[in-house]
Amino acid sequence: MELLPGRVDGIFLSPPWGGTDYLDVGPDSFDICCISVNSDGASENWKDLLQMALDALPNSGAGGAVAYLLPRNIDGMSLAQASFSVGLREIELEQNYLRMKLKTIIMSARCGRGFA
Repeated sequence: MELLPGRVDGIFLSPPWGGTDYLDVGPDSFDICCISVNSDGASENWKDLLQMALDALPNSGAGGAVAYLLPRNIDGMSLAQASFSVGLREIELEQNYLRMKLKTIIMSARCGRGFA
């Protein structure tokens, strides 16, 4: 966090999903809580990463935006519950297709508008 500039307009997160095994859980079955990153001996789960990104964004005025790249088989209910648990009240999901096949989903939220 100390390496961030004084003003941050947006943050894009793309953590690892656990290798190719993320597809083995089936369609619409990947639990968001499975995402974790190890850094400096500490393990950060997806919620910790999202909270750090939200903390780095301004909460007033135009605010900022955070986006999270997610696997195509994300469980929408676990995503909604987990987003709510970190204070997000409004999220937007974008499905990304390549050659008519769903590849990824991007969750995005804006500070000031989607927060409690």
